[in-house]
Amino acid sequence: MRKTFTAQKKAAVKIAGDLLGKVAKATNSDPFKGIINQAALEKLRGNLEKELEAMAQDGASEGLNQVAYLISDEGSLDAMLSQANDRATEWAADHAAELVTQINDTTMEGLSTRVQMAIDKGWTNAQLSDAIAEYTGFDDARADLIATTETAFADVAGNLEGWKASGVVEGKTWIEGTQNVCEICEGLDNVTVDLDGTFDYDGEAIDGPPGHPRCACDLVPKTMTQEQIDAATAEE
Repeated sequence: MRKTFTAQKKAAVKIAGDLLGKVAKATNSDPFKGIINQAALEKLRGNLEKELEAMAQDGASEGLNQVAYLISDEGSLDAMLSQANDRATEWAADHAAELVTQINDTTMEGLSTRVQMAIDKGWTNAQLSDAIAEYTGFDDARADLIATTETAFADVAGNLEGWKASGVVEGKTWIEGTQNVCEICEGLDNVTVDLDGTFDYDGEAIDGPPGHPRCACDLVPKTMTQEQIDAATAEE
């Protein structure tokens, strides 16, 4: 991800050095379209997918192990894990594609904002180039922030798939983190919803943490009672 940001930054600064006159002549142009290297983005998507898949599958194994003590047929654990891993793989592929699109859209929005600011304030091309060079959308801190947040997403997604595959979990409970806790996360602490349900995060329905960048909140499973498990097993 850092390599992608560095390449985009270099291309954007180069374009900015000769941009403002062109923008004045063609206001409907998309001057930074050239910084989007589709081959590089596809490589980034593939790398992200592999990393997210590995983390989500680790989360699935962890989630299943958390409730394995309630599963009487130990021989079924391998099949459950296989099912959870398949679902984790599907999640990773979908999420990686969405993530690359979001990253790209955010970058382009930040560049467009700076171009408009340059036009409004009468900047020179050199001033615009400097502003783009300093744009935090290209720095290592952004790459690290995305990596930290996505690791949390993958872990929780994997946990959920492990719990679903187990057949002994009926709900999930939000547990606030020990750091970076916002008011919304604090309000969700110890809130329990159905396993397939969602949490109301300031009006947005989400499956679970992270609720925001660097969110350290987590989920714990709400397991069925032994009576519920026995009844479900008898019906199979």
